[in-house]
Amino acid sequence: MTEITCLDPKCKHSHRSFEGFTILSLGFIKEGSPNYLQHIYNCTNMTITISELIEKNFQKEILDGDNKFKCAKCQKKQKCDKVVGLYELPKILIIHLKRFKSMYFYIKGEFQKDRTKIKIEESIDLKAFIQQKDNKSTKYNLYAIVNHEGDLEFGHYTA
Repeated sequence: MTEITCLDPKCKHSHRSFEGFTILSLGFIKEGSPNYLQHIYNCTNMTITISELIEKNFQKEILDGDNKFKCAKCQKKQKCDKVVGLYELPKILIIHLKRFKSMYFYIKGEFQKDRTKIKIEESIDLKAFIQQKDNKSTKYNLYAIVNHEGDLEFGHYTA
């Protein structure tokens, strides 16, 4: 579920959209953020858990500047809050890590693999990110891992 709220004090309109999923795709750091280049080149020294990565991906985001959102109520491009959350969880959760980052704005057409080390937890709880509070379990246990060794042009997958 994505909720976008217009920050114009006269409007404050909120819009929610729902999208079903079975694969949760997680990025490491957003392109264009102040630490993006530093992250790409220093990520081999970093370690992050899956839970921390999920938390980073569900943080509130401000849409401003070139990313302003056209409000359905006031019909203007406005500065907005964007909150992404989970509404309903799948029975089986697949987590995909977005490891390849475009370096287009910095080095035209080049892609880099994000080599941040991931600490794999045997179980995770998504309770903090679920919007619909019901009696369904929000806990998942690790069942399998598929790993890619290499870069964009070659490599091996292991399971």
